[in-house]
Amino acid sequence: MKLIIVEDEVRLRNSLTYLIPWDEHGIEVIGVYGDGLEGLQGIRHAKPDILLLDIEIPGISGLQLAEQALSFNASTKVVILSGHDEFKFAQTAIELGVYKYLLKPAGDMDILSAVTESADQLKRERESQYRRLMLEQKWEEHIPRLQEGFLQNWLSGRYDAWEIDKKSKEMQLTIHTNHAYVVVALEMDPLSEDEKRFSNKDQQLLQFSLLCIVREFASESGTYLSFNDYAGLTILVFTQKSDEQEQDFMSGLNIAVSKLQSMVKDCLKLSASAGIGWLSSGLTIRNSYRQAVQALHDRILYGKDIVIPFRQGQDAAQSGLAGSVQQLERKLEAALQTGDLELTMSVIEQLFHEGIDSAVTKEQIEEYVICLQGLLIRSIQLKGWLVREVVNEDYIYFRNLDLLLNKEQIQSWLIRTLRHIVEYGKLNRRENNHEFIREAVKMIDGQLDQEISLYGMAERLYVSSSYFSRLFKQEIGIPFSQYVTGKKMERAKELLLEGYKVYDTVLMTGYQDISYFTKVFRKYWGITPGECKKK
Repeated sequence: MKLIIVEDEVRLRNSLTYLIPWDEHGIEVIGVYGDGLEGLQGIRHAKPDILLLDIEIPGISGLQLAEQALSFNASTKVVILSGHDEFKFAQTAIELGVYKYLLKPAGDMDILSAVTESADQLKRERESQYRRLMLEQKWEEHIPRLQEGFLQNWLSGRYDAWEIDKKSKEMQLTIHTNHAYVVVALEMDPLSEDEKRFSNKDQQLLQFSLLCIVREFASESGTYLSFNDYAGLTILVFTQKSDEQEQDFMSGLNIAVSKLQSMVKDCLKLSASAGIGWLSSGLTIRNSYRQAVQALHDRILYGKDIVIPFRQGQDAAQSGLAGSVQQLERKLEAALQTGDLELTMSVIEQLFHEGIDSAVTKEQIEEYVICLQGLLIRSIQLKGWLVREVVNEDYIYFRNLDLLLNKEQIQSWLIRTLRHIVEYGKLNRRENNHEFIREAVKMIDGQLDQEISLYGMAERLYVSSSYFSRLFKQEIGIPFSQYVTGKKMERAKELLLEGYKVYDTVLMTGYQDISYFTKVFRKYWGITPGECKKK
């Protein structure tokens, strides 16, 4: 939670800012002002969650400032710190919507408690608002999402006959277990090397574009259903009319899919391929779906821009291998993006089992390893890294896969390579973070004679104060304010021991109030500045 403090009394302002452990309670002080007009500008700029205000301040009063702040954002929590115990002030504060009204001299714990209570209240309000927004959003998406979920489960064979009839009516769909259907699975073809408009990063966008084209085509041609399956493939479900011969139906279906391919070429200047399953009932449609997906995966054998009908007697192992290849890119690249080694290993273990362990010929294993190698290289190069630098001694296997003589060697090489990729990514992020914080520390060391704030430092480094605060504590080990205070106190001790006067030391360490400086110095070193100077 972001807090702005407006208090004209210097000693109290410093005490509120530096002596109350805001960081320990998730409160971030992003602005401190001694004037109402300055505070108003700060509020407009920083948009705080909580305001801690005195009533009697120069410029405009605390109550006027609170009214202005609440007009900017009604959810802002305002805590008034006032020396007035007159009812009219409290009444005005209540009418304005002030959260707490404290009388001076309020203790640090009372002030901290009031601010943290207001933060908790604001969190509850935001959570409630978020839940309302989510419910509204879910309601807007209710029917389309439920329809898609039902269709995906229907294709997966998760429903009995009575569930299909019942749930389809609830979803406002007309599906019957005794009707005949054919499933078509479509996917954009891999991009060619000379493609300049799109890259592999755009595959998801291209697949979404394909779905949009398919939906437009379905609405024009009267095709029954169009949606995405769990794997992201675009699915078309054609239904056979009761008076239509199977041969005529399948012929018309092939013509329609070919026309759809032409639409994709016209719109995107790219190609898509399709797999077609066999005719199935509404109850056994999962058979047609699986056949369509297997047929589409055979694109690896026949090339792109093709419509492939499912053939009886297809080599099961080869079809399964192609299917794993199609899923591998999505699963592996998504896991590597997270940088989570455990998740990456879990995904690759599953894919290793589906591909290499399930392969029955040497040729199938070799093909699968080549595919794995291509995916790993692409994952590394998409991040702008060099393969040789990432994999180190395992680079030899990328140059000569024949050195991998058995499944165990392949699995070990694969695990080591994935570990290299994840660790290399973590090292790069860590080095970048170190450099960023080194720059911040350098700036602090050069400004010990000035007032240094977390918010001001974050602005100079062009990052958010919350991000800078978390990163600083993560890299240095202590909060920003604690680090700055420690640096200033060490500098102050050096100056005093060198013979500087206490007043000069105060100015040379960025403080304005001698009493406040003395209080901080004694708390840090256990002695007063005068006692330090005598040593």
